[in-house]
Order: sequence, then structure tokens, then C-alpha cells
Amino acid sequence: MGNPKELRKIARAKAKTDVRDSRKLAHLLSMGYLPEVYKRSAGNPSSLRVTSEGVLHGEADVSKHWLRALLAQQGEEVREEVGRVEDLFTAKGIRVIEGLALPEREAKRAGALLIPIVT
Repeated sequence: MGNPKELRKIARAKAKTDVRDSRKLAHLLSMGYLPEVYKRSAGNPSSLRVTSEGVLHGEADVSKHWLRALLAQQGEEVREEVGRVEDLFTAKGIRVIEGLALPEREAKRAGALLIPIVT
């Protein structure tokens, strides 16, 4: 897998065939010029959220959005408990969120997202 913008020899070739492209790729690979690509593991979607939250974290509306998204990704029991609350961002709703049985990492994230909402 390679980024066509970084593999200009192939992307800009006028005569494109699989044979020519594969030879160029093999040459680039042998020279160590192909950029590495990392695939995020399927079991770790929270790593992507951490990056995104770091950019947008701050305002209460944004925090509410991220908190709703985080809770929607939890197990069925958590989603049902959250669904019973009429408004998540009232005092009662916040107590429910704080009392949820979330994994440690998710509970910390939820706590951090509650800060701009509560203050």
C-alpha cells in the first residue's frame, strides 16, 4: 500500500500498465523509498478519538458531542442506562454518567469531557 502523491513515478506515468507499475514499485521498495503505512488495530478505536478530541476539546457543546459518541460506543447495558435519562446534561444525567460502569480508560475520558460541561 502506498500513497500515490508520494509515489510520483507511478502516479504521473503516461503509460500505465501493471507490469511497469510493479517494476517501479519493486525498485522503490529495494531502494527503501516506499513510505511505511500503519494500520490501526480494530480493537483500539479509542486511539483515533484521543487525537480528534485533543483538537476540538474545550467548549461545552463539543464535549457533549464527544461524550454522546463515547457512550454510544459502549455495551448494551450502558447504552440502555443512558437511554433511560431524559436529558444527559442535567444534574441527574451527569450523576448517571459518573455512575456508569465504564472501562477505566473510557471513564477517565468521560470525566475529562464532563469538566467543560459542568463548569
